[in-house]
Amino acid sequence: MNRSKKVISMALVASMMVGTCSCSAKFENSVMDKADDLGKFIVERNYKKIEKMAADKDKELEAVLTLETDSFPEDNDAREIIADTLTYEVDEDSFEGDFFGKEGSIDIVFTYVDYEKAIDDIAIFEGIDSFEAVIEDCYDVVDLTITFEFEKIDGECVCTNIDEIKDIFPYATEEFNWALSREQENYKNGGKFLSDKDLRREFTELKKNP
Repeated sequence: MNRSKKVISMALVASMMVGTCSCSAKFENSVMDKADDLGKFIVERNYKKIEKMAADKDKELEAVLTLETDSFPEDNDAREIIADTLTYEVDEDSFEGDFFGKEGSIDIVFTYVDYEKAIDDIAIFEGIDSFEAVIEDCYDVVDLTITFEFEKIDGECVCTNIDEIKDIFPYATEEFNWALSREQENYKNGGKFLSDKDLRREFTELKKNP
């Protein structure tokens, strides 16, 4: 009788372990699929789709992803040009999860042009075309790895740290020096057209006092 009970108990334990392992494997696959979708939506800067995958909303992130400020229109265009170089890759080997398939994490590696190196020696841009040419000619890149955390909440696999996405866009409010726009602004304000020397002096001061 006791032997029969032991056999039954062992069978139940084995059944539970198989079920748990199955849940864990399903969760791992779900995290990998979600991570790939998340990487794609980040590259697209699609906040609405990112929000649907997240545990909480993040209005600050929503603003960052627009890459828009009240500075010169060329600044907004320049940020778009930098963002267009963004790519991602999910590191599937980095997955870590609990035994029960409830929590896990995975790394996504983001790569984008090192715009700071690209523009380091350029004091003034004549226009957006010259900026774009400089970015296209730059082969230096920034690699950024973010570990995204996922949880199973109400049966759904959701990301719990979308706030870290902001780190991928350090240029979201970056301002650049546009010769023509600066000239137009100064003229509208009653000033004379600025010489190249004056523009370079202004830009040097901006770099010293950002």
